[in-house]
Amino acid sequence: MKITLEQLNGLEGQIVIDFEKLEQSTSVVDRRLWTYLTSYPYYLDFFEDAEEITPTELIQGCALVYSWMPTTLNFRKNNFEEVLESLNRLKDDGKRLSAEEFSRLKALVNNSVTGTSKLLHFINPTVYPIWDSRVNRILTGSKSGTNTISKYENYLELFDGLIADEKMEIVREALSTKINQPISKARAFEMLLFLGDLFKLSPVFKAFPKKKKPSTVQIPKYKRDEFVFISNLGTVTADPLNPKTTLRDGYLLSEHYTTKSSIERAKWVRSRRNLLISDNGNWTRMCAIAREFSDEGDDILNQAKDELKKQGEVAEKTLADRADLIQRITQKCDEVRGELDFEKIIGKQLLIRPHYMIGLEDFSIPVMMMCGMLDDTFSPDAESIVAYQKKTAELYSQQYEGELGFEKQLKESAKFLVLHSYNYDSSYLGGEQIKDVSKDGIAISYGAPMRSRRYITRIKLGDKWMNFEEKLPEAYIIAQAITLGAMNALKDDTPIHILGVGSPILIALTGYLTRQSKAVSIDSSAPFQDAYDGKIYGNRHAFLKMDMYKVAAYALINDQPYESKTPFFQDFEKVYPSNWADLRKTMSITKDTSVKELAKELKSRQDLVEQYIPFFTKMRGGKEKLIQDLRIARSGHNYWVLKEICEHIKDRRDDEKKLFDWTQMQVERYKKIGSSKWGKAVEKAFELSLNQ
Repeated sequence: MKITLEQLNGLEGQIVIDFEKLEQSTSVVDRRLWTYLTSYPYYLDFFEDAEEITPTELIQGCALVYSWMPTTLNFRKNNFEEVLESLNRLKDDGKRLSAEEFSRLKALVNNSVTGTSKLLHFINPTVYPIWDSRVNRILTGSKSGTNTISKYENYLELFDGLIADEKMEIVREALSTKINQPISKARAFEMLLFLGDLFKLSPVFKAFPKKKKPSTVQIPKYKRDEFVFISNLGTVTADPLNPKTTLRDGYLLSEHYTTKSSIERAKWVRSRRNLLISDNGNWTRMCAIAREFSDEGDDILNQAKDELKKQGEVAEKTLADRADLIQRITQKCDEVRGELDFEKIIGKQLLIRPHYMIGLEDFSIPVMMMCGMLDDTFSPDAESIVAYQKKTAELYSQQYEGELGFEKQLKESAKFLVLHSYNYDSSYLGGEQIKDVSKDGIAISYGAPMRSRRYITRIKLGDKWMNFEEKLPEAYIIAQAITLGAMNALKDDTPIHILGVGSPILIALTGYLTRQSKAVSIDSSAPFQDAYDGKIYGNRHAFLKMDMYKVAAYALINDQPYESKTPFFQDFEKVYPSNWADLRKTMSITKDTSVKELAKELKSRQDLVEQYIPFFTKMRGGKEKLIQDLRIARSGHNYWVLKEICEHIKDRRDDEKKLFDWTQMQVERYKKIGSSKWGKAVEKAFELSLNQ
């Protein structure tokens, strides 16, 4: 009689139980399995609630046990009193019965080893695993001898040897998660063998993940990097011929854009001791997949919203369409990922010798989010995405251990495990899954959440809801909820990288929420993209993204020229000075001029803007010196606002009260200046931190 923990692990990996299907099935086989799984905790409660096992509890307990048996209960002896002492000792102290005591109990309980083992298991589920013919057959290949005490004793010996190994806890936890029930090692041991035989599985070998290794890379290497904003690496952000671009603290280069020239640029910024991060290029791949399914996803989501509004529930057909689309998205993601050359990707990431690198990942969760399939309209179950989070963890572990190549070179870079999720619960579950995975840090993806344009009236945090007085924009709230879930699950100082957030106020909020982390880095292409789209960041009255034409309109109407202390603006202004007074005269602007109409006119009169206030010129293509300098200046101005936020946070990270007070002040400033709904959303996003 022999089985290894690796074979038990292999059985666990093969078992798939569809509880919804079992619950709705009328098949006798399915109903018995459903009963086996769902009745178990109630049987445990019977003996746990009993203060003492008396003849009454013994008789009732045996009746419970035999409801699980194909035979009728038959007390072969009347020796109830003489077995009570040993049963109560088992219940209270966990002490096993002697061979003689076991024989006496067996003689009473139908003369059955199986019935006796079940009774003993329910009295103390940690000490005795259940024994029956299915367990016997998967271990020995035969049902022969199931009712012999010696075989059960051999089974106990096998059990005792395996549960002494710490890896048995991994098996127990995995099965417990799969069936959504708290179970003991004894229950996990028996259940895997029972179900393995029931489903006709083979005890195949499945290795356990290697023991968690400590990081070989110091994080952070410099105090500057305790809380830092990272710019995308490019000619506008890092140009050896333009000193203004070198004022940044760190850079990110995607594998997707790693070329000969970008490698040289990366080497240059690394030589300047800037923090250098290499991304895996997957965001581009995810967006491409999402475009393929987004129209269909929008149709399904809109249909579901309409049904929910009119009927109070989503129709079965719509739910079936959603399930079908999720399956096709998963298949497409697997297909695209399967075609990737992981070794080549890792090799390209390592070409720039990054300090940090974003690990390999599964694409499914962000794509499903972008296609609307994880929208709250469907009341998605956080458990349903755990399998995708595990795919990422498994892929990352292979990379971390060097199994995909470059084992030696990888030791020089910190590797960040990506955590994809869509709300607090899914992030918390994802964090729980990766607690024991060897990693240098985690990367939390904001890419898909920040694309949300949905308005919500509440948000769920575990077993409670945070309700709002009105509908509020979701993006900031859900981004913070996702971060909160990860922080609450990990409960340590794991370094964190935030993927895809360039909103000034959200960076301030994230600073307080991630205060326990030893290092936080944040990347986004937003400062440049916003500069190109005509948005400039403000910090004087509040941390805001502002329409630059409205900013210029207010300045002109109030006769107060726009000013900024950022070095990028100051340097640009020296070369291309503004003349607000003459522009005001030329356009006949008074204090009664409409801000909205003036902003619209400025946008259309680029000749005047470029002549009088060149910093507000609309971005365009070409190699004109003004436009080239403007790209650097305006994106640099936006970056500098974010850099200063990071500096404020870094100065206060050692004092939680100071950091809290500062963050609260920024929220109040934002509420006074920003739109009402976004101000309240920021306030609620900050309140989430209080649940940490």
